[in-house]
Formats: sequence, structure tokens, C-alpha cells
Amino acid sequence: MDALDRASRFCKGLLLSFLQGMEKSVSVQRVIVGIAIAAFFAAALYLRIAFSYDVVFGGEWVKFTGVDAYWHVRIVDNLAHNFPHLSNIDPYLRYPGGGVTSYQFPFFDYLLAGVIWIIGLGSPTQHTVDTIAPYFPPVMAALTIVPVYFIGKTLFSRWAGVFAAGLVAILPGEFLGRSILGFTDHHVAETLFSTTAVMFLVLAVKNAKKEQISWSQLRHLRSSGLTKPVVYGVCAGVFLGIYLASWMGALLFVLIISGFLLVQFFVEHLRKTPTDYLCLVGVATFLSTLVVFLVFSQHRNTAVVLSMAVVLSVALFAISRLMVIMRLKPVYYPVTILGVGLAALFILRAAWPSLMNPMLDNFEIFVWDKEATVSEMVPFLYQRTSAGVVEFSLGPFWQVYGFSMLFSIVALCILGYRMVMRWEAERVFFVIWAVVILLAALGQRRFNYYLVVNVALLTGYLCWEILRFAGLRVLAEESGVYPRDRKKLPRSKRKRDPQREPYRLRPSHAFVTLAAIAVFALFTIVPYASLDLEGTGTPRPASVIDLAAETADLDPDQPRYAPPDAWMEALRWLSENTTEPFGDTDFYYSRYETPIDYSAYPEAYGVTAWWDYGYWVARIGRRPPSQNPAGAIPSVAEFFLAQDESEGQRILDEHGARYVILDFDFVVGKFHGAVSVTGKSRQDYYDQFVVETSDGGLELTTLYLPAYYQSMSVRLFNFGGKAVTPGPDDCMVISWTWWESEGVYYKRVTETQTFDLYEAALAWIASQSSGNYNVVSYSPFISPVPLEDLEGFALRYDSETTKSVSKTETIPQVRVFEYVK
Repeated sequence: MDALDRASRFCKGLLLSFLQGMEKSVSVQRVIVGIAIAAFFAAALYLRIAFSYDVVFGGEWVKFTGVDAYWHVRIVDNLAHNFPHLSNIDPYLRYPGGGVTSYQFPFFDYLLAGVIWIIGLGSPTQHTVDTIAPYFPPVMAALTIVPVYFIGKTLFSRWAGVFAAGLVAILPGEFLGRSILGFTDHHVAETLFSTTAVMFLVLAVKNAKKEQISWSQLRHLRSSGLTKPVVYGVCAGVFLGIYLASWMGALLFVLIISGFLLVQFFVEHLRKTPTDYLCLVGVATFLSTLVVFLVFSQHRNTAVVLSMAVVLSVALFAISRLMVIMRLKPVYYPVTILGVGLAALFILRAAWPSLMNPMLDNFEIFVWDKEATVSEMVPFLYQRTSAGVVEFSLGPFWQVYGFSMLFSIVALCILGYRMVMRWEAERVFFVIWAVVILLAALGQRRFNYYLVVNVALLTGYLCWEILRFAGLRVLAEESGVYPRDRKKLPRSKRKRDPQREPYRLRPSHAFVTLAAIAVFALFTIVPYASLDLEGTGTPRPASVIDLAAETADLDPDQPRYAPPDAWMEALRWLSENTTEPFGDTDFYYSRYETPIDYSAYPEAYGVTAWWDYGYWVARIGRRPPSQNPAGAIPSVAEFFLAQDESEGQRILDEHGARYVILDFDFVVGKFHGAVSVTGKSRQDYYDQFVVETSDGGLELTTLYLPAYYQSMSVRLFNFGGKAVTPGPDDCMVISWTWWESEGVYYKRVTETQTFDLYEAALAWIASQSSGNYNVVSYSPFISPVPLEDLEGFALRYDSETTKSVSKTETIPQVRVFEYVK
């Protein structure tokens, strides 16, 4: 009890000192906030750098931790040496034809290359690029804390902003995962730029509404309150412009802002209040956005949409003013706007489909496609079970956000209610922003790196409300920090009354202290999920801090999205031991003309690998891949599934490929991607069957079919392109029947038998009058069918790193073959 009493008195004293410190000066509060923001900034950097540092910089080479990061740094390699010239087509990104660079949305690459170019004094080396580029995502993520704080402060309170800033620094999930050291992609820049644009827009709307600015004030800029809202609107437009110039999908925020303007115009007109301020803010924002965007990009559709947004702001105001002059009923305004808008939409879609169809395609992010093959495009609330079935689950929300998501939902409901009751324009915008981003995140999990900002702000808001409810506001008023009539007094008179009775601790102080400690612990150290973080097979309770560290901590042996050592070794071998495709190693840094004249490079060739690895081949191996992560090419994917050598050679000839790189992960995991891209059926190559275990139980296992072993990728990687003769027990035939469990039908094996010859197995199956039969093998590396030697391919490299294929056998993780025809 003594220890508890001492702890209670310490907490009370700490709270009292805090309140009395705030009482002394507003500047003290600012210092405290500044220290807190600086601490969050440092924590965000530490979390994103320390845990992944060894993976990025700990080996013989610098590794980037994102697939598309290699696309960006390849572009930056060339751009930094030719700054500010950015080629439209890069011959190293794909062969033949070259790959598209970021020239249409180049700001992120220009920003990174510009920083590198300045630090490199105009002549940056490869070492300079490799040293600076990995740090870009952590720094941008840490900077995001600043606009989050100011949004929270502007909308709710200073301390709500502080709490939100701290939370956004540590929350696990997409934002943290995409901002770790080496994940040099534009995603974290999207969050920073869009959040900063929102910050300035909130300030613009709040100040414009407060000052009730109008067009007539343009004649008296110095004496009116017009300057601050317009400046904020222009700043919002600047950041919205560079955001749009960084990512092709950024029109989402133009939709959000336009939707807010539409709703707010309706409400203001129905209330018979002036709408000048909305028009001025809309024009200042969208016009400056258009100007900034055109500085960096000439993308026609985006420029047209921004022009339409400027016109929308003016049209909404003009129609409102006209209807007021004509004294028409306010209810006619939304009806007129909706009618004119729908008519214009149908007319534009019919007359200008090349503009409207891509715009409407942006709405596909709200459609839940649970069969999406790209993991980041899968709906957030769907998970794939061990049986391969995609099922709805609330687990992802709870595992990523924990108590924050519960608080956010409650906070959003409270804000929605208060919005209806009081209708504050800036909070209306915040609610619309949060709802749209939530829907986008539910549609595609990638948008959770936006949602983390909304979750942090909503949680910060509700936490502040809880502390107010517990008595913090009352305590602040009693201590003289926030007297009830303080805002009614001139600033010079806002001082504590010296005659007021001395400050004394009361029982309510303990409630506030306990509430503050409980709220802090709830979002940092209280476990809310049971996960196997150590990989021991035994789940343990995990808190936000645990999950954040787990997200940022990369396994050096199997880092997420970073190339394993085996790939680094293989691609270094490729760059040092194969013919330079363009004749000169310095061509990697040259300025490229569009289109590329391949007749000047008769020795040019491509390297065929699965599309996930294309950017690794281009940047690390400095050889052009046949396909890259911009999209799998079905005709190239056909090579991996080709059932005879002549078909495989024909495909390589069509694409000018001289080398083929295959790895363990493809043949045992990503093989299904080639099946999906080519429109074939997985059941033709392998399938899942329910089999009986040795102890009489049942388990679901994968069995491989003849077409799998006869495919070019398996013949090359699994068997080195050599002839294979099945052993006496390798050719197995199963009989199976359909079996139902919990509403799901499975193929259940009822009988197995082995044959010495594959032909004998086929003859036996042909002799059966009924039933389901297949020739199968349990292992991808034991073929039940005879295979011929691949004479047109020569094994040139095996990685030193190996993978186990059985208890006694291993296979190189990466293998490189030359197509020798």
C-alpha cells in the first residue's frame, strides 16, 4: 500500500506540475509540444531504421526492401547523372521496346534525384545513390507527424494533435511497412503530401468560414481577412499538385475535396448563407494545383480533371448566387446541380470516352475483388486460409489497429452526430475524408497507408474527449490554464488571479491521472492480439509496440520484398560474366532517345525471369528483363508452362531472350502466378487432396500432376534441364472422390498404387470403366513422368545458397541458364 500511495502521489504531483507549467505561459505549452513532436519524430526514425539496418547495409551490397523500389532507384541512377533530364523510355527496364519511366508522374523521383545530385555536387556516384536513397522513406514518414499534429490541433485540440502524432509514428501496418529503411517507393510520399495538403485545406476552410470572406474583399486585400485563407488554399494546392505529380491514382483526393465542396455548397445554400468563401478556397486550391502539376507533368487526363475542378467551384457558386438573385426556393439548388452534373457526365462519357473511362476506372478501388492476384489489391477484410479458400475476417483490422480501430469507429460516430448538430465545415471535410479513405482501404489493403492518418486523428480526438470527461478540462480551468472566460479577455489580461485560492489536489485529479495512464498504456503496451512473433510456433500476447517492431524487423535470411543473398549473388554474376547487351557499361547512365533504335545494338538481348524479379534484373544485374512488375506478359509467362522444348524456344526467340533465371520460390510457390496470367487452370498442374495420415487422421496436401513436371520452368530448375527416369516407386496413381466438410468440397484420396513405368500407369487408368484417377507425386522434385534432356539450354550458374528438397538433398536457390539454341 505504501508503494501504491507513493506512486499515486508521484502521478498527482506530475500532473500538477504539468498543469502549473502550462499556466505560466503559452510558450511553455509550445515547448512541451515541440519536445513531444521531436520525440515522436526520433521514435519514428528509430523504428524504421534500426530494425532493418542490417538487412539494407549489413552485407556486401545495399539492398532495397521493396520490389518497386528497384524501379525508382534505377530511374534515379540515370536521372541523377543527367539531371534534370528524365527519359521517357528506359532500355534496361524491359527488352525489347524498353520500359516506361515515371515521366508522367515524376515528382518523387525528381525530389530524390535532386537531393542526391546536390549532395553529390552535381556528379553523384553510385555509392551516393545507394547511401541516400534508402533513408528517404523513413524521413518522409517521420515528417508526416507534423501535418498530423496540426490537423488534430486545428480540428480538435492541441493535445489531440499530439496524441495523433505519437500514434501515427508507431502504428503497425501498411504505413510502417512501406516506410522502413530501403523501401524507396512513392507510397510514403503520397501519405506525406496528401496529409500536408489536407492540413492546409482544413486551415483554409476554417479561416475562410471564420472571416466570412467574399469576392468583394479582393479590392481591399490588406484590410480584409482574405489573405490567410487564400494563402492556405494555395499551399494546399501546391502540395496537392506535387502529390498528383507523384502517383497516377492521386485523383482520389480531388474526388474527396470536390465531394466536400459539393456537400458544403448544398448546406450553405439551403441555410441561405453566403458561399463566397467556398468558391475562393476551391479556386485557390485547384488552380494552384493545376499550375504546380503542369510544371512537372503533361498528363492530359489529370490536367483536364483539375480544370474541371476549378470550373466546378465557380459553377457551384455562380448557380447559387443566380438562384438567390432570382429568389428561387433553396431546395431547387441541389436538384439543379445533380441534374446538370449527371447530364454533363453522360455527355462527356459519350463524347470523350478516352477521358471519362479512366476517370471512372478510379472507382474500382471501392470494389471488393477477393480473387485479385496482386496482394496489395486484395480487400483488407479477406484472408486466405490454409486450404486456399479466401474468407471474410475482421482479424486484419484488429491485428493492425487494435484498440485504435475501436476508438476510431466510436470517434467517427460522435463526429458524425456533432456534424449534423453543429455542421462545422472543416469537420465535415474531415468526416468525408475519413469515410472515403476507409472505403478505399476496405476495397484494397494498400490504402491502409492512408487510413493510418485518419485512425490516429480519430483516436487522438476520442482520447482527448475521454480525458476531458475525466476532468482534465475542469482541472485546467481550476489551475488557471483555461479559465472559462479566458477567451473573452484581451491577451494582455489573460493572467492568473493572484487573489485566487491556492491550487489543491482533489479526488478528481486521481481520475484524470489514471485515465491518462490507461489511455497511454492502451495504445502502446497493453497486449491485444495473440501472435507468433518469434516464429517458435507458440503465440504470445502482443501490443502495438510489439507489432510495430515486428513489422519493421526484417529477417536477414528471408527479408520481405528484398532480394535474398542468392539473388544478389546470381545477378552480380550475371552483370560480370555475360555480354554487355548495349556494348558499353556506361550506356546504363546514358541519355536515351525515344524510341530506342535497337538496330544500333545488334548484340542486345533480354533475360527471362518471373515478372516479380524484373526490376532486380534491371538494377542489380544491369540486364533488361523480358517482363517486370509493371505487369506480367502472358506470352512470356507461357514459357514457364511450355510442355515441350520447341515451344519454349519459340517464345524466347520472339522476345529476344538469351538467359533464363529461375528460383526455388517460383517452382514451389509462384508457379500459380504463371497459371493465372495465362488463363489456365491450377488443377491441370497441381491440386489439393485430402489424404489419410499414418495415425488415421486427415490432412489437406498438395499433389503434383504430370503437366507440372513437363513444364519448362520445372524441367530447368528442378532437374537442371537433364533427362529424368522415374524410380520404381515414383510413378503413383491415386483414385479420389468428392468429399464435403463444413460446406466445402474437397478431393479425397481413397486408394493409391505405384507402377514401374509411366506408360503402365496410363494403361491401367485407361482400363478403368469409372472413377477419378490421376498420376501424381508428393514432391515437386520427384517426377512420376519420364523427361528428355533439354539440348538448347546450358546451366551457367548455381547459387551457393541452397534450399532443402528432402531430409538429405538440397538444391541451389537460384539457377541461371543460357539459351544456346
